[in-house]
Amino acid sequence: MTDSRLPGDEQYSNAIVDSLPGVFYLFDTEGRFLRWNQNMELVTGFSSEELVSIHPLDLFRGSDRLRVAERIQEVFDCGQSSVSADFVAKDGTATPYFFTGVRTLFDGVPYLVGVGIDLSDRVRAETALRESEQRYRRFFMEDISADFIASADGTLVDCNPAYLELFGFNSIDEAKEFNVAGLFPSPEDRIKLLARLRGEASLTNYPLELRRLDGTPLHVVANVLARFDQDGNLETTRGYLFDVTEMRHLEAQLRHAQKMEAVGNLAGGVAHDFNNLLQAMLGQVELLALDADPEAATTVITAELERLVLRGADLTRQLLLFSRRQMTSTEIVDLNDVLRETQELLRRLTRANVNLRIAPWSEPLWIEVDRAQIGQVLMNLVINAVDAMPTGGDLTLATLPGSGEVAMLAVTDSGDGIPSEIREQIFEPFYTTKDKNKGTGLGLSVVHGIVARHHGSIEVDSAPGRGTTFRILLPLSEAPSSESRSPAISESALPVGAGERILVVEDEEDARATFARVLEHLGYEVEALPNGNDVEMLLAGESFDLLLTDLMLPGISGREVAALLTDRWPEMKVIIMSGYAGDEDLRRRVASGDVRFLQKPFQTNSLAHAVRAALDAD
Repeated sequence: MTDSRLPGDEQYSNAIVDSLPGVFYLFDTEGRFLRWNQNMELVTGFSSEELVSIHPLDLFRGSDRLRVAERIQEVFDCGQSSVSADFVAKDGTATPYFFTGVRTLFDGVPYLVGVGIDLSDRVRAETALRESEQRYRRFFMEDISADFIASADGTLVDCNPAYLELFGFNSIDEAKEFNVAGLFPSPEDRIKLLARLRGEASLTNYPLELRRLDGTPLHVVANVLARFDQDGNLETTRGYLFDVTEMRHLEAQLRHAQKMEAVGNLAGGVAHDFNNLLQAMLGQVELLALDADPEAATTVITAELERLVLRGADLTRQLLLFSRRQMTSTEIVDLNDVLRETQELLRRLTRANVNLRIAPWSEPLWIEVDRAQIGQVLMNLVINAVDAMPTGGDLTLATLPGSGEVAMLAVTDSGDGIPSEIREQIFEPFYTTKDKNKGTGLGLSVVHGIVARHHGSIEVDSAPGRGTTFRILLPLSEAPSSESRSPAISESALPVGAGERILVVEDEEDARATFARVLEHLGYEVEALPNGNDVEMLLAGESFDLLLTDLMLPGISGREVAALLTDRWPEMKVIIMSGYAGDEDLRRRVASGDVRFLQKPFQTNSLAHAVRAALDAD
């Protein structure tokens, strides 16, 4: 489109001008439009006749009009300029545009020539992005889970109020000053988490144990995403944490309640076995009095008594394994060994009309688990299977390799089976198909929780009339080194002492006298005390090389005795013994190798080797 007053119009082609994107315009210092393209008419709604009679500033409103006027003057003064403003059409519609203009001369007369680009799509995109960011920020700040962003070195980048509340921070500034590594029980726990993230990039429903600022333990389920830089190095971690501490406490109570449900099944069998052991031991002792040659019978009867005592010790060990309140203490074990160790106890949970078959795999299946919790899984599944076979049947417990890097524990019964319509409900707490007063509905929910915390899964294969198979799949681990496995105690000559002084603290008189006689026989100088309070009179006397103390003592515990004496004699070694180590911290320290411990009852060779190993240790 051209006004006849435009000089040098031969330099322009209408076709070229009309092909330009956006709007094209050319006007003089008086603001008179001299040339424009078809888009100018389409966007503004003004005809050619109307455009030649309006000023460029008539296409703008308010503050935009002032800014555009300043930019126009800047073009004529300086040569070029640009501005963003709403382009107002004839019908009042305002559209965001970006305008550029440059000064040009025709026959020495200055003109402004420029283009305008429609920013509507960009503005909409920026608005959508801004609204999205605002929604995300609002969600981030209002989310009930503890959301966070942290750098690889543990610096907190951002967090929401739920994060502050979870860990006990008063403000986000306080939280940012605290390295997130300090929220883990130990540096190794965070290192392990970051190693998983480097390998997998994201973790879903990952169980973590953390700490509040005041040291209170927290159990959380974490969903974490790792971000890497262009060189593949971990840059940030971001995610959200669900506090499941109370849920874990409830689960612990549920597990305990479910164990109590099994007490009735265990009590009869245990009492029966103990009475049989006591009867056999009593009979062996009476044989000594009846035998015509008691000295000749002593060796045989002593060996039989030792065997019976060890059977009783094994029974109590299995009971303690299942009855204690749960404390997580994982180790690498052979799944076959776990099955073998629990088979006698599991047999006591079955009725006489149930044929129990134990089938461990021929090769080791190394897994990292808590023995007691996997034992609980076995116990719960066996109880469930026995209840499914009220008239008897076959029950098989087998271990075998699964598909992939997993070990499988399969429990198969020949019971009534599980209808498909309730199969997805069987792992829900308190859901049960048993008659009233015949079950809490906790067994399978406990199994599901334990398996999930071991990063495993459960498969159920069942149909009415053809029994049920539960398959527990657990990740395989590398076999432990030979050094980390418990060495077999030699049955050969016992290691002896060289006059080292040993203090025995044991409140049970018979046990105290026996320990003293055995240790003196092995070549040690022994002093024995009945309780921990008597050790105070020893503090000023000659030091001892080793303390052998019971854990549960009247007045003062064995751990307190050890702390008191080692403060006086730092070089003294300590062995703690107990029939039941109910102290969770002690069990944790024993598992980590920080404390030397003997589980009563123990044999003389175990005591001899433990004492010699403690004295010879650096």
